[in-house]
Amino acid sequence: MLFRSQRLGLAPGTPLVGFVGRLSPEKGPEVFVRAALLLRARMPEAHAVLVGEGPMEPALRELIARCGLAGAVHLAGVVDDMPALYPELDVVVSSSFSEAMPLALMEAMACGLPVVATRVGGVPDMVEHGRTGWLAASGSFQEIAERCTTLLADPALRRRMGER
Repeated sequence: MLFRSQRLGLAPGTPLVGFVGRLSPEKGPEVFVRAALLLRARMPEAHAVLVGEGPMEPALRELIARCGLAGAVHLAGVVDDMPALYPELDVVVSSSFSEAMPLALMEAMACGLPVVATRVGGVPDMVEHGRTGWLAASGSFQEIAERCTTLLADPALRRRMGER
């Protein structure tokens, strides 16, 4: 739990949803931040983290501040030890508008994590909707937030989906 506690300053067991990828328009990181806003309204103890860097970082910092999410949505930058990071996340989100076969989803699923991902590119070939995670419409931060809330509220469901 070193990432949660040392890098983010979170207590062990704090619900944590992660976005792993380049902070660029096609990846939809602003959709993830908007989903985090709804998630926090439903589950105030939940936190979110964006892992990666890219041209949208300044705009994302501004959006996080404007939404009152400072301290709840974290920008972690590049993380060198991803195999150590994944087990600290409860759910991984891919909010992309365009995607082929996202490595972050493959890694998350290989680490036993459930995923919530947009139904784009090769993602529906990777994620078995309702079994290994959920697929959402592209740009639907509402649906992403709803699915993340369900997963965070049900550890047994997270475990079952991750095991599959």
